[in-house]
Amino acid sequence: MASSTEGITAMDLNMRTYRKILIWIPVFFWMVFIFYMSDQPGGISNDLSTDFSRLIAEIAEKIGVIEPDTAKDELFLNNLNAYIRQFAHGFSYFMLALISIVTYRAAGRTYRAAVPLVLLLCVIHALMDEIHQYFVPGRATEFYDILTDTCGALTAVVLYGCFAQLRILLKGRRHANPNN
Repeated sequence: MASSTEGITAMDLNMRTYRKILIWIPVFFWMVFIFYMSDQPGGISNDLSTDFSRLIAEIAEKIGVIEPDTAKDELFLNNLNAYIRQFAHGFSYFMLALISIVTYRAAGRTYRAAVPLVLLLCVIHALMDEIHQYFVPGRATEFYDILTDTCGALTAVVLYGCFAQLRILLKGRRHANPNN
């Protein structure tokens, strides 16, 4: 009886193993990036987001989205900074989930099988990130951040599923009508 690997060389098996490992590198790097950003002391992190908030306010002022001199209003900048910081949390985990679901799909998992794994990965990473921040000077562990991270991940998973379904529907329509 012939084995299922007959005709497959050791090099082929090694390449498959390397591919299985290599496809996870983007997920790993994004997780390291999140860790790096959360490892910044509170003052440095706040300065970075405050500078970004000022830049956004100045651009919004120049293009007429906000009233003149609003970019100099401290209350406005503090509120904008808070929104940007929360958006950064959600966006970071949106990207982690998106990269992860693409990786799981590339590894041969179905969407239904990948979704709980992706969400579990993101929630665990968010929990670990918040625990880690407890030990970073000037940072705090915030349950609200974990919720924001989870919402970002959930949004990515749902949007991925919607776009995948849309792609299937459009592909089916194209095959049904050969004139398009």
